[in-house]
Amino acid sequence: MKFRVFILSLLIASVGCSSSSVKKENYPPQQIVSYNFDWDDNIAFMPTHIYLFHKDSNQELQMSTSDFAIYREQVGKPGPYEDYKMNYDDQTGSFREFRDSSETNYFVRDVRKLLNQPNNKWKGPSFEAFQKALSHPATSQFTTVITARGHSGTTIQMGIQELKKKGLVDSVPPAQNLYGVSHPRFKGQADSPSEIKVKVMLNILDRIEKTKLPEESVAVRSADGKSKTPLHLWGFSDDDYGNFETAAKILSQEYAKGRWPHIKITLFFTGLHSPEKPKTKIIRPDGTLRDLMNDELVETNRILEPQNDLSSLRQNLSPAA
Repeated sequence: MKFRVFILSLLIASVGCSSSSVKKENYPPQQIVSYNFDWDDNIAFMPTHIYLFHKDSNQELQMSTSDFAIYREQVGKPGPYEDYKMNYDDQTGSFREFRDSSETNYFVRDVRKLLNQPNNKWKGPSFEAFQKALSHPATSQFTTVITARGHSGTTIQMGIQELKKKGLVDSVPPAQNLYGVSHPRFKGQADSPSEIKVKVMLNILDRIEKTKLPEESVAVRSADGKSKTPLHLWGFSDDDYGNFETAAKILSQEYAKGRWPHIKITLFFTGLHSPEKPKTKIIRPDGTLRDLMNDELVETNRILEPQNDLSSLRQNLSPAA
């Protein structure tokens, strides 16, 4: 209650101040809740195809994104895909539907295909979390998509706009929050996106770490799970176990070095077509992983409740009220 009274009094004192005074390169003091998502088979089961090419005949073999996440390491090696290879030409190759094209916006095309389906089976395991992230101003500005696709942020933004038109999300993240790590600016390849994804995560976490926590921030369970302390919350979900493992390994190493002492990092493995079962892990300060505790399920809501009060007060104090 003290926190709400304190923060509401601050808002009353600051009503009418322009947000343009905030420098774009830094966040103002705040307790951040940041959602970060892989797209394919995590937010949505897309109808986009990947193409393998026979080594001799060059005949194409279509593969779904979920199958590719499982079998990508077997292409060209002994087994069912040893006679196949990848082709990295952006216009005619294996990932042509995952690239921007002057003729077809594949991403928007496939999002529209989803929305025309008679059921909701296209919704991935993190779709509801994605909806939640984009339902509140305090979280939508820190929601990112980090995908192996090679689309620009603007292209991905256009696809999410299609969801908004259907009333499936309340807002659309800014283009700079949408990372297609196989896009030329990242110099990545969609068959091995894990390390480039983590590089994006490192930059995001570094920026959040520089954001000062207000004195009246909500205390949450600490990274080691043994106490309560104010922290920023950052989470990433991916259905590809290779991506999950790489993120867990590299982020854990950096966390153990004390790189982000004011952030709690939660990693979600959401794969439904993998030998590994879905799991949620939090990185301890020593770099080891622990399971999520029951009270941590409601921490986001506890942080956002006072900010809901702020939104309500802004409306009540606006000239139109």
